[in-house]
Amino acid sequence: ISNILVEDCLFQAPTHNCLTLGSECPEAHGVVMRNCRMEGPGAMLYLKMRTDTPQHYEDVLVESETILSGVKGRLIDMTVTIKPASKASVVDSFRYFRLKVAKSGECFTMIRYKTANSPLRVDRSGFAYDIVHMRDFHVKPKDGCLKLRVVMDTNALEVFVNDGEQAASFMIYTPLTADSISFETVEGSALVDVEKYELNL
Repeated sequence: ISNILVEDCLFQAPTHNCLTLGSECPEAHGVVMRNCRMEGPGAMLYLKMRTDTPQHYEDVLVESETILSGVKGRLIDMTVTIKPASKASVVDSFRYFRLKVAKSGECFTMIRYKTANSPLRVDRSGFAYDIVHMRDFHVKPKDGCLKLRVVMDTNALEVFVNDGEQAASFMIYTPLTADSISFETVEGSALVDVEKYELNL
């Protein structure tokens, strides 16, 4: 499917999810959900990922913190491509992009990209035992976009930037039950492509 706009909608109970891209939809492009409200429990956006079928979602607009309830886990290989929503480059589109993994409540590990001076920070202070829990390294957008490949194996985290131009490895200490993932932009918006695979180890 492609070029779908869901705007100014009120979803009332009983509603499990407002917008679902399920296992019958292996590819989706240009899906925008804007100014919608949900009354009752459920997810605004649900990506129903299957372990036996690779799924690829393109141009999901992220304007605040977004949890794609089908995107979670601690044994994953996930590629997140951050693209400008309207400008020529992500540098001009927002102030921060935050990707939180191994998340449960206030426990999480955060991968944060700051457009000013272009540092990428991996911050484990959400639940860190070691003394050095933050690491910064400078990255450069490629063709106006930034690609992050995140590989998690329970307590191990690897981050690859722009197809391996830079890489870093970490141990993470959030409980194994913390498996949520969220995406967030601050002071702006971005289009995000998410490609996720389950690791069968």
